[in-house]
Amino acid sequence: MSHGHFRRGMAVLCLSLSLCLLLGSCSFSLEDTMQRLKAYINGEEIPTPPEGFVEARENDLYAYDVYETYVVITGYKGEDVNVTVPWELDGLPVRKIGELAFYYGVPVESVALPSTVTELEENAFYYCRALKKITLPGSITSIGDKCFSWCSSLTSVTLPRSVTVIPEYCFNECTALKTVVLPEGITSVGTRAFSGCKSLTAMSFGADLTSIGSFAFRGCTSLDLVHLPGSCETVGTDPFGGCGENLMVGTGKFSPCWEALAEQGMRPTEGGNYLRLPTKEELDAEEEESSDPFDTSEETDPEGASGEAGPDAE
Repeated sequence: MSHGHFRRGMAVLCLSLSLCLLLGSCSFSLEDTMQRLKAYINGEEIPTPPEGFVEARENDLYAYDVYETYVVITGYKGEDVNVTVPWELDGLPVRKIGELAFYYGVPVESVALPSTVTELEENAFYYCRALKKITLPGSITSIGDKCFSWCSSLTSVTLPRSVTVIPEYCFNECTALKTVVLPEGITSVGTRAFSGCKSLTAMSFGADLTSIGSFAFRGCTSLDLVHLPGSCETVGTDPFGGCGENLMVGTGKFSPCWEALAEQGMRPTEGGNYLRLPTKEELDAEEEESSDPFDTSEETDPEGASGEAGPDAE
């Protein structure tokens, strides 16, 4: 690195600090400024804040990012078990619950969100193990990947009509989740969206559903009944793998969804109106018929039921 390059970097730092002192406030912390300087000196791309970002603030209960017209909650600092998120902070509406806002270690058991919130960012409630109840307003239109992943105490959830996509790993390993109330307009279920939900017993999707991701319900051992529209043409790998032998999947007979599941090994029930998983005896018999005595390899799912190690895993 040339001396000239270093001098220009120092000039950037000094100018930034001088402006902060002159204005009496700064949108960036000293740490942010130093990171920018380091990136500049190393010839890396200098990180820029999202459009409209003003500054990061906090009070006794919340850490939050202030934008020109709204606020994003980035962390909960309180100790209350039951939390009602405010609809505004510093005179601006709370629009988003940010990534890891209610992360591991937060003691809350229930959260009620205001009608100003439109988005839950990815990992917003990730591994919030104490969370039993979440109240989602009808204003929410977007839920991020892994939003409620590993919320092992969550027992029920009602998704508002404004939500149309259940993203990847959304409720992954929510082992206590028994009831999910879905709106009619759900169009897709992401990869492993409900994997490892061992208490889930039934699911029903409306006519708008077009795709189910790979391993979407993998390891849902209590799942007995799933209704899918026949028009659901895109079915990922083994969406019901590891579910119990009592599972019945109802969909239009010989519809695209039926055919896609049948191609992956699901069988018609005795009455022929549902699909089921093959029994262990059926699989053993098929393996014996097609086995190669010289082939000792075994195919396994390297990722297990959920495909994701929990935060406690080493």
